[in-house]
Amino acid sequence: MGCAPVLDYWVNICPVDYASQAITYLAQQPQSENQIFHLMNPNPVTSTETTAWDERLGSFVERLPYKEWQARLAQQATTPDHPLFSLRSFFLEPFSEEGLTIPELYTRDKTPIFDCTATLDALKGSGIACHPVNPVLSATYLDYFLHQQMLDAKTYGPIPIAKLRMFLAWQRAIATLRRGFDFEEWKRINIAAEATATST
Repeated sequence: MGCAPVLDYWVNICPVDYASQAITYLAQQPQSENQIFHLMNPNPVTSTETTAWDERLGSFVERLPYKEWQARLAQQATTPDHPLFSLRSFFLEPFSEEGLTIPELYTRDKTPIFDCTATLDALKGSGIACHPVNPVLSATYLDYFLHQQMLDAKTYGPIPIAKLRMFLAWQRAIATLRRGFDFEEWKRINIAAEATATST
């Protein structure tokens, strides 16, 4: 559709490696018996923040008020071959007494924040931590979606995609420096970054 709805909701990305490691560790602790652990990212961000990150990386997706986006969806997703046809009821049909759709029921002002303090306390000293949701993680997912053709590269264009991959290459270089300078690895990262930018 080339557009997305403007909705203010929490983006709580909990990486599967963190979840699986935490579950395995907590299940092996005797003191975990009969306890409740909420597995989620302790530092969620808002959809407004992730949208801003996406736009800085070159997204050309038009942002529309939700009602206007609904009208466009109803007009365009009319046949089963449309990617969003099966989700028409999810986005268009009222699901509450107030006449709200499911996405409207999960906006930030209506969604509870689950307390994961018990989980974080139980994981102390284990070395298991949840990766923060930040521009680097967002860019990593975006790059994967483009590689897998889950997103249309035409939405971004060659220059923004090169910008995205250069950004990720530099982030890897920074991580390398933090681990300790290795000239050969630094050289390899720079060669990879240049190749990525020129081949995109």
